[in-house]
Amino acid sequence: MMRTELNIQPETTLTLDSGDELSAILDMAQAIATQFQADEQTLKSSILASEVQTTTILKEHIVLTHGSDPQIQTPLVVQVDFTAPILWGSVATQVDQAQVILVPSDYSDREYNALKAQLTQALNQ
Repeated sequence: MMRTELNIQPETTLTLDSGDELSAILDMAQAIATQFQADEQTLKSSILASEVQTTTILKEHIVLTHGSDPQIQTPLVVQVDFTAPILWGSVATQVDQAQVILVPSDYSDREYNALKAQLTQALNQ
């Protein structure tokens, strides 16, 4: 059974003052780990893996990524606002916001992609 229900409203909004993509990923992992009592290294690794696999930019200024951790019991969205635009991805798109989908560690790529499709559709409206 696929678990593909996602509350597209952010669970929380964080504001970060990161200077570049890598710093932003590390800062997001640290802030999210603190907020949700998750493992920072696990989040760093999963967000980095997500970005290595593919970068998704929506509305020309929002990066959509994901992370996973055993402490995350149900999928949720964290919105991250950057105090200044950051160059993101191989084409260096300026982004000022990240939407991070957090999923339990046992979620499959198929389940995550279904959640990503829901959030993408909502953000593109």
